[in-house]
Amino acid sequence: MAPPEVRHLGLELGSWARRGLVIGGGLTTALAFQPFNLWPLLALGIAALTLAVVGTRARQAAGLGYLYGLTFLAVSIGWVYVIAIPVAVVLVAFESLWFLGLALLLRIAVRVPYWPVVAAGAWLLVEAGYSRFPFGGFGWVRLAFSAADAPVNGLFPLVGAAGVSFVVALVCQLVAWVALTALTDRPALLRRAGVAAALIAVVTTAGLAGRLYQPGPDRTPSVNVGMV
Repeated sequence: MAPPEVRHLGLELGSWARRGLVIGGGLTTALAFQPFNLWPLLALGIAALTLAVVGTRARQAAGLGYLYGLTFLAVSIGWVYVIAIPVAVVLVAFESLWFLGLALLLRIAVRVPYWPVVAAGAWLLVEAGYSRFPFGGFGWVRLAFSAADAPVNGLFPLVGAAGVSFVVALVCQLVAWVALTALTDRPALLRRAGVAAALIAVVTTAGLAGRLYQPGPDRTPSVNVGMV
């Protein structure tokens, strides 16, 4: 059974509100990537998708995830229209299916204790999928690639792109966790906000400390779309 706050939020958000959340979330997520590089917006974008699918049925969550993917990818990889407009349309339409699957995973993830960790794992799993399939993958929009100028960028030499993606996803899901608590469980807000702030402080400090690690020329880390 879903936690009380999950059921409550499901009653409060209508279909159009959810659609607005995923469209806004897809747009703000896209703006976190190049050439916009507004990486702080990533937390809002990812949190919006999670909040939108809380308390939904599977079919509704799938539709919301697909709409999020269409919005996100139309902005972030729509530049492939320079090859051919049909290529861009097909690529965005197909790759958005991964976000359909992601929404279904998030819908389940929010029903377990300490779900921000599970939800971050769901993002990492879906990233691994679209970075490999089809045709070797299209991993241009992995969460790690929005973090080049973020405080956690010092983690790249230590945990690679996959690790940074997980850390970024976790921070964003903690934002969603606090937002959900603020909407539905005010007495627990201070405690959960404190936990989230502490975890974010830890990963931020680790990222800043990681900048002190300077690999030699023979072991310079490389970040590419195939790394997990």
